[in-house]
Amino acid sequence: MKVTDILVAAVALAAGAEAQRPGAQRPNFASRVSSFFVGTTLTSRPTANPFAPSAASSSSGLRNLNIPSGQTQTASVTSLGQLPSIVPTIPSATSSVPLSTATVISGINSTTGTNVTTSSNTTSCIQDAKSNPGLANSAQHRCSWGPGFDINTNYYTTWPNTGKTVKYTLTITNGTISPQGDRKLGFLVNGQSPGPTITADWGDMLEITVVNNLQHNGTSIHWHGLVQQNGNDQDGIGGVTQCPIAPGDSMTYKFQATQYGSSWYHSHFSSQYGEGVRGPIVINGPTSANYDVDLGTVMITDDYALTAFQETWLASRFGPPTAINYLLNGQNVKVDGSAGQRSKWTFTPGLKHKIRIINAAVDHQYKVQIDQHDLLVVAMDFIPLNPYSTKELSLSTGQRYDIIVEAKQPVGNYWFRALKAGDCSFGANDGTGNANGIISYTGASGALPTSRLTTTHSNACVDEPISVLKPVFALNVDSAPFTSAVSSLGVGVGTVRTTNDTVFQWNIGGISQVIDWSAPVLQSSVASVNQFDTARHIVSLPTANVWTYWVLQNQFFAPHPMHLHGHDFFILGTGTGTFSASANLGQLNFTNPPRRDTVQLTSQGWAVVAFKTDNPGAWLLHCHISWHAAGGLSLGFLERPSEIPSMYGTKVNSQAYKNTCSNWKTYAATMVYHQDDSGLKKRETIGGNVELEMEVMDEMPERRALEKTVVRREVSHWGNQAY
Repeated sequence: MKVTDILVAAVALAAGAEAQRPGAQRPNFASRVSSFFVGTTLTSRPTANPFAPSAASSSSGLRNLNIPSGQTQTASVTSLGQLPSIVPTIPSATSSVPLSTATVISGINSTTGTNVTTSSNTTSCIQDAKSNPGLANSAQHRCSWGPGFDINTNYYTTWPNTGKTVKYTLTITNGTISPQGDRKLGFLVNGQSPGPTITADWGDMLEITVVNNLQHNGTSIHWHGLVQQNGNDQDGIGGVTQCPIAPGDSMTYKFQATQYGSSWYHSHFSSQYGEGVRGPIVINGPTSANYDVDLGTVMITDDYALTAFQETWLASRFGPPTAINYLLNGQNVKVDGSAGQRSKWTFTPGLKHKIRIINAAVDHQYKVQIDQHDLLVVAMDFIPLNPYSTKELSLSTGQRYDIIVEAKQPVGNYWFRALKAGDCSFGANDGTGNANGIISYTGASGALPTSRLTTTHSNACVDEPISVLKPVFALNVDSAPFTSAVSSLGVGVGTVRTTNDTVFQWNIGGISQVIDWSAPVLQSSVASVNQFDTARHIVSLPTANVWTYWVLQNQFFAPHPMHLHGHDFFILGTGTGTFSASANLGQLNFTNPPRRDTVQLTSQGWAVVAFKTDNPGAWLLHCHISWHAAGGLSLGFLERPSEIPSMYGTKVNSQAYKNTCSNWKTYAATMVYHQDDSGLKKRETIGGNVELEMEVMDEMPERRALEKTVVRREVSHWGNQAY
């Protein structure tokens, strides 16, 4: 039977499985995938980029990525063939407007084609810090941070040394959670989900001990967006920078907060973060506009009827699952309002409130609106921005924005909405109803809000217009080497046969990454072993302090929030269709382009990004949608490998590092669950039967019976191998 025939059959099975999922009302993804593969043929797994221009079509002017040689995986992948013409929805031209305090320059955003405007000068706060260096941070001087540091400081090279060490212990356990009133299986961090907020000041040392008290799972914790300058061993990636932390073991991470702003920590072992192993990070520092009150973090997550591991299994066969709700700081009411609790924040009339928004979902882009209020955007990811005003703010998975909202509406209650981006997000709660958060002015009644959307909601799965994302501290990219040095990374999907099944397989450059938990890349490189088989998907960057340029080309209709470890992307340009150097080079911006660690790669679109090889180590590039990373949509950059032994030898050869690996290997020899995916974000099978509950618990037998009925519907076995 051909894979395309199997895929068509899977579509029929998907309809049955989806019909039994609570809230399973979503676009027919599986049928779209089926149509996409019609007429394609099977080919052997490529060892070089299959999506780079061929000799017959070399007019794009791009250099093929040279994939390292090695063993070829014994699997087959479906050729993508001719790409269908699917263009994302164009958002409203009124979605972003400039501050009214400056001269305005008009422009065209290369991602959306939308007319946008941006400020040509800085706000009074930024100028205040320049004119009055050394001021203490206060409500009147938020751009300042004491002697020698302010919003204009180059935080990549300069940061305070406070002499203070902030210590935390994060204990990960099995438990139950009640995000919308009903109990469900989940993982807890210090007895809660999301976990506690890690708070420090710019320049503090952080010492965080992670205790793994899970029954049958390893773990590791990644500090999302922190570049870990010269600290690759602290990045928290099992199989890349460390061995996983075995059950009953612990590991202490220690690093300096050289950046400031808002982010989150999360498990980087299988799908654990979707089960609750995540929490906010706040690094206090300057802000590019003044405010009165810091309301802290708002973590947006998606909630599913089944466990994240069950949903991942279904996603690998039938397409993305449907979320039954979205959560704000771990809670919400049900869509019908019958149970649960809303998150609520208080506004003081006349004051300006800072809110730190984090999209920590496993597979949703959200559009944030606070009814009848403008949002002043002051930072994205860890990058301070020249402020701009918008009524709706787009956040892809992994992204963060800091905003300031002035309480100048009549005293009352207003909805805080995380509206789903309908072009790529499948959730029962679209944010337009009453299952939302609440902004309540001091003195308001306890009644539910009657407010309406601030502006027409956009379903487009795109980032904020890059023309308004202007970092305060300006850095340029050298354009001279671009045409000779740029490489193309095609992002695609195929199908692959396992023992008795067919699954979707995501790839970059035709390779689906599979890591080895017991043999971290960093450990191998310390031993001067820098050759890896093809499945490890390691790209060597041997030269120090040079610009590297990458065309991320989406070969499929599903968008991807691409996250880079160890660096910030310099986003030179984005667009739809296939990138061509001859046609699109003029759209690229090398002068103070936006910088961030997570960029949305649009449906069948492109993003041209750059970063400099100034941070030796083993760093991942991957999609932050959990099921895509589980399916292999990732690669590793091995940066300046010749320097790694001297830089990390002492750390990797330390007794603590060795003990983590030794304890993991001891556990792995008899572990219940064996690796069956990329190793980054998914889970495993048990014996010869499908067992999709990460930890078997007897507290809720009725729910377990329901979940097993849905998941086991047409499946008896799918092997203990990675795919």
